[in-house]
Amino acid sequence: NQKASDEQMGALRKFVGKMPTSVEKQELIETLTKGVTAVAADKLIELFGQGNDAVVAAMKAKKERK
Repeated sequence: NQKASDEQMGALRKFVGKMPTSVEKQELIETLTKGVTAVAADKLIELFGQGNDAVVAAMKAKKERK
């Protein structure tokens, strides 16, 4: 449950900054503002490596599971 490192947060901010404006982008901004764990940051960075669509799809799938 360690918080994401400054390096991880910096990478996530860069990825989110490059995303087109969308509901998911706004949700990610809100999530990052609240803070994320190192594990969650690693997963997001991995998804961003696959492209914005992978991030959006994962976020939508998570919403559907709730």
